[in-house]
Amino acid sequence: MDQDRYEFVCYSDPPGRVMDELRGQDLDFQEAFYFFVVKTNRYGWDERERIETLDNRFQTYALPVKDGDPRSAMLTREVGTDRYTYLGLTRNNPARDEVYAEACKAHGLASPGRTPYP
Repeated sequence: MDQDRYEFVCYSDPPGRVMDELRGQDLDFQEAFYFFVVKTNRYGWDERERIETLDNRFQTYALPVKDGDPRSAMLTREVGTDRYTYLGLTRNNPARDEVYAEACKAHGLASPGRTPYP
């Protein structure tokens, strides 16, 4: 059996926020997110979705849920690891500022340096 190359972690602040959100999501989103995880495990990560790097430590992403859906999943990844933290959903496009705010809360960052991804 192939070993997963990516690990996803649900961030929750206050406790239960993300898990309640996940439970309330429609089946189409859950299926799309499942296939996203399968695809990244099989083929690798699509760097086109990267937004910026915070303090040279955390990369931020906003991944479209599926074609025609205005929602994006907000994620961070610690540089040099395959550990991704799921921060929630957003309808903002671009989502840069919302992902930045959620990443700061999730990782305890106060005014981190921001390096945009080209």
